[in-house]
Amino acid sequence: MEHGGDFDVIPLLAAEIAQDSTILCFDEFQVTDVADAMLLRRLLMLLLSADHGVVLFATSNRAPDDLYLNGIQRVSFIPCIQLIKRQTRVIYLNSPTDYRKVPKPISSVYYFPKPGVKWDSKINQANCKAHVKQWYDYFNAENDSDKVLSDYQLEVWGRKIHVPKCSPQYVAQFTFNELCGTKMAAGDYLTLANSFQSFIITDIPYLSVNLRDEVRRFITFLDAVYDAHGRIAVTAAAPFKDLFVEPEDLKSGNYQLFKKQIDKGKEETFEDDELVVKHGFDKSIAKKASMFVNDEEKFAFARALSRLAQMSTTDWIDNVREIH
Repeated sequence: MEHGGDFDVIPLLAAEIAQDSTILCFDEFQVTDVADAMLLRRLLMLLLSADHGVVLFATSNRAPDDLYLNGIQRVSFIPCIQLIKRQTRVIYLNSPTDYRKVPKPISSVYYFPKPGVKWDSKINQANCKAHVKQWYDYFNAENDSDKVLSDYQLEVWGRKIHVPKCSPQYVAQFTFNELCGTKMAAGDYLTLANSFQSFIITDIPYLSVNLRDEVRRFITFLDAVYDAHGRIAVTAAAPFKDLFVEPEDLKSGNYQLFKKQIDKGKEETFEDDELVVKHGFDKSIAKKASMFVNDEEKFAFARALSRLAQMSTTDWIDNVREIH
């Protein structure tokens, strides 16, 4: 804006990083869309060049050759993959144990109605209300003030995030639609995750391919909260493993199904799926992940279900982080 017209910031960004740092670290390095691919290609090719000499250190769920697999205009990203392979030593860490699956005590942070109980019934709504109050009070227990704020605001890059109900820095409460049905992005969720220890998400409906954008946002939110070791409690239409269904099975309102979901052995068709063979997820998770076309999104979805299981353990709930 200062210099007028279009201005290429990538060379300046590369020079600034190289001036301040000798090593660039990425945790869970991934490439999910064409914009990321093009930006990363130009940035890394400058940083790893002899002119800047920055060292790349990264962990990833993808080997370099599998980055941005089947992505749009992937051929333009191939030179970056070749550079990564040439400039780094690639090590395959094959652990036989998924520590998120090690059995731990399960807490009651996730509420959903029992079979046969309708979502909008008086008993379910009363149970939801009691569940939310119980966990709000628990998450807010160390707060010396009993004050609960409405329409609290956080600032991200010059704009406001509205938090409908919260007790800063302890707990924030959203409906699923408030959190994932609006145009929030990764920066918003990172700010929230770094501003509150715990979150209560209410009224999570059944989710289908018709709500793919909402599912993507929920996954992004979960990733931010998980990485910050935050806690969540929810009220939902069903357990997370049963929450993702076909659109034709949904009744109006997305909280009831026309019929009980029966797989009838269809999961067997996913036994050779990469999520099962390469990453060790269940076939049922691989089947639900098939709502996504992009391989990175499929993996992110499957990982989210695994993380949700871990985040429901008492070990996770009891070990809250401090926010300064």
